[in-house]
Amino acid sequence: MTTREHLRRRVWRARYGVIALLLGLIALQTLVTRLGVLDQLLRPTALLGLGVAVLYLYLSPCLNCRKPLGLTAFRIMGGAPRRASATTAHCPHCEASIDRDFPGSRGS
Repeated sequence: MTTREHLRRRVWRARYGVIALLLGLIALQTLVTRLGVLDQLLRPTALLGLGVAVLYLYLSPCLNCRKPLGLTAFRIMGGAPRRASATTAHCPHCEASIDRDFPGSRGS
């Protein structure tokens, strides 16, 4: 598995988590008068869920050195504009290419 594949899986997990959170909050919003849930509690919960998803991606580990990729993970997955002179992405800590296959890595 390459680091790019690993990041792609983490991005999809984060997307599904945020979608599930938002759908749950929408369901709570429709039932807010019946359950007595404070409306002021729903907005911070949504923001907290988005923050957790961003942190989950920010702390994505490199499959070679296991250190977090940080902002590099966002650039790899298209979160930042590409420069014309940009080279193949690599880990900022160990300089391993994100397209290198790591046979011992598990698909988590």
